[in-house]
Amino acid sequence: MIGWWAMPAHRRSVAYSPNRQGGHPQDHLKSFQEILQADAFAGFGALYAWDGIILEAACRAHARCKFFENHQAQGSPIAAEALKRIAAAGITNGMKSPPIASLS
Repeated sequence: MIGWWAMPAHRRSVAYSPNRQGGHPQDHLKSFQEILQADAFAGFGALYAWDGIILEAACRAHARCKFFENHQAQGSPIAAEALKRIAAAGITNGMKSPPIASLS
């Protein structure tokens, strides 16, 4: 069984499915109308496209990874600044990717 979880602003929901098909979270959350923080499983993507009924609370760790990848690939000064601000906010504690100091 594949497990997935979603955590609305004021409660938690855990559901299990036999595979990673996107229809499972879509079916389970079909009447949900709040802010949703979920893992990066692509099956949640369609939920956020439902005309703003479900608003995504994005994962800061995944966002940081995208900035890190962009900075490594392109040397983006905007990505570097984002990484510095994320580090200053303490979001990077315990992450596996190199600290911001190694980007200089």
